[in-house]
Amino acid sequence: MSDVLFGQIVRDVRQALNEEEMVSHWLGEPTPMEVQIVYRPPAKQKEETAAAVAESQVTRPMRNIPQNFACGFCPERIYPVKRFMVPGRLPVLVLFFNGSVTPTKMRPERSDVCILASKEEDALFDSTMREAGFEGINDFYFQQFPACHFNPQRSNMQDWQRRANHCTEHVRATIEGHSIQHVLISSPSSQFLLGKDETQRLTESGELFPLEIGSRNMNANAFKRVDPRTGPGVFGRILSELRHKV
Repeated sequence: MSDVLFGQIVRDVRQALNEEEMVSHWLGEPTPMEVQIVYRPPAKQKEETAAAVAESQVTRPMRNIPQNFACGFCPERIYPVKRFMVPGRLPVLVLFFNGSVTPTKMRPERSDVCILASKEEDALFDSTMREAGFEGINDFYFQQFPACHFNPQRSNMQDWQRRANHCTEHVRATIEGHSIQHVLISSPSSQFLLGKDETQRLTESGELFPLEIGSRNMNANAFKRVDPRTGPGVFGRILSELRHKV
């Protein structure tokens, strides 16, 4: 393209841009200067109750994030457990809680490092399962109950009980979603479901009992925390009896 032709094109474009009669609207439409801008505030929507919001978040988690991340049942929570449910191979669910319940220093979040409170507890749990005839700790489902961390300094037992009552929704969802047939409950989770006195009795006897979750009665056992300092205790016998049922 010659310099003369290029210069003519530039002049023509500049002249067209300066034309006041340049087309700015379609035939029959008002010009931009004639359009009236009117602000209409949006209609006030009916506010959802906290329970309705929580229920919708629990039943319809977005983009496959863990259900406890979307849960709104307990607004006073500090943060959800990173890995609150660990899937297993057999239809057995272990309920436990690694957070701090009593007014002491909060335990660190380590659910992405180990299943239970420490690698030592995981190792003891695994070896106890193998002695009972299982393949190891990965045979069972594990779920923290409650599934979030709370400030123990600002919590009483009524607070913990209310949170546990809400969190049974997550337990029910796991049982139904994974066809769980048996539940093993470690303290302190057992106290929220059974009460202090019944927990003490059942963790000492190791006996089988019916656990009501939603509309279902599940076969269940309660046991004290598997602590490397005290050993598995009655938990070993519970596993030996369970091995013949699953």
